[in-house]
Amino acid sequence: MSQDFWKEIDRVVNVNREFILTEEEAKLMAKKEQQNYETNLESIEEVLESIRSELESIGFWVEKKISAKELRFSFSLRGYYGPGGVSSQFHIAGPLVLGVIDPKGDESQSFYHNDIGECQQLGAYYDQNKFTLYIQKVIRDYLSPDNLIVSREQYNRFRDLYSGK
Repeated sequence: MSQDFWKEIDRVVNVNREFILTEEEAKLMAKKEQQNYETNLESIEEVLESIRSELESIGFWVEKKISAKELRFSFSLRGYYGPGGVSSQFHIAGPLVLGVIDPKGDESQSFYHNDIGECQQLGAYYDQNKFTLYIQKVIRDYLSPDNLIVSREQYNRFRDLYSGK
């Protein structure tokens, strides 16, 4: 590779360095985010308990773990890939956010948006109404036709097969 390439890479990295948290800044931010999260725990618990109750009343299996160390809220419903849900993790930019569990993926992993503006924050910028709407969106996405294990067409074919038609 040419020297011009590496000079350009060096220039870009140096220009952007001011927008990258130092290790010390990242540690301080994590500490502050954790403190704010712990302050928000009661509100988060209240919202998730209400949603857990409603989901279970319509047949969902629900796992709810909320503590100062972690948040994991997952659920599944027969006939859908799962589980779906959310878990807490620190965004690479620093804030404590929710990552979404992909029902067709690894149930122990969750993923957040790279764009921090699209993430549900749990620390300093936590908002109960936004949090509630975010969890509702995750549930709606989970119940999308794309997440059904068997499509309507496949179901009808299976039903016909097993009913002797």
